[in-house]
Amino acid sequence: MDFRITTSLTPPERDQWDRFVAQSPYGHPFQSYSWGEFQEALTGRDVLYLIGSSGGQWRSVAQIFRRSWPWPLAHLGNYEISCGPVFLDFSDLEETLRYLDQWAARRAVQFHIGPRCGMERYERLQGICRNLNFSPTSDPAELIYGEETLLVDLRPSEEEIYKAIRYTTRYEIRRADRAGVTVRFSNDPEAVDIFFDIYRRQKVRKEVSPIEKRYFILLHKYILSDPESGCIAIAELDGRPLSAAICTMFGGMARYRWGTSDDAFKKTMSGSHFLHWQMMRHFKSAGCDWYDLSGASPSLPRSYFSY
Repeated sequence: MDFRITTSLTPPERDQWDRFVAQSPYGHPFQSYSWGEFQEALTGRDVLYLIGSSGGQWRSVAQIFRRSWPWPLAHLGNYEISCGPVFLDFSDLEETLRYLDQWAARRAVQFHIGPRCGMERYERLQGICRNLNFSPTSDPAELIYGEETLLVDLRPSEEEIYKAIRYTTRYEIRRADRAGVTVRFSNDPEAVDIFFDIYRRQKVRKEVSPIEKRYFILLHKYILSDPESGCIAIAELDGRPLSAAICTMFGGMARYRWGTSDDAFKKTMSGSHFLHWQMMRHFKSAGCDWYDLSGASPSLPRSYFSY
């Protein structure tokens, strides 16, 4: 395989990049071009683009985030590939990781990678990394992104999906509907203000430091302003926001990323279950096949998200 690493992509290459990531069985939205733009603006890290090809066909890609060390060690840096590399088959992954290992030898102080694959292929991934002397991340605190998640299949009919939801959750959905709770989906900047106001108050009450608002402003600028990339969903009762959620779309997958609710309504009408149900319906109608609860582990007991 031939490899090249560049600091920029042409517009046609950007489109090809996103198509490749979306169509790969091991793709992830954190390797999409817009996510790289967002991360570069948010963190100030440089973004490098690796493309591995054979016979003119792309076989692997990796968006590499670099934070350079200060002078006189500016030639060194910390590197990260979030939820990647993205590849077509495991032979491509092995060849890509071997190339990256050699490429980073004189450049990287740390190099974190996070290729994604199903648990049924985890042993093969582990074997490749072990053969190349990659060490697993030993500190759970360093696992920035959830290693497990819960997926809701949106391909059945709405009726079938609804019937699969736990009875008590369906009751809460019906109760919110009868009370007149509505959900709207927005790509406007004012939705960021509504979301962050609820989110900040919730974090203050729980004595947890909130993520800075700049994160969500930039997320909107680079991703959520495009209806084909996601939206902010807001559940309201009589014009007052009850709860809100941020969801992204990529490659037929809708991903629930952030959620918050107004504790003032917690005991009477939180609207969170109703919000999730309406998001499932919305993204199903938008052509998504899956709804990802993003980090809600399927090994946990059936409790809050029992879909």
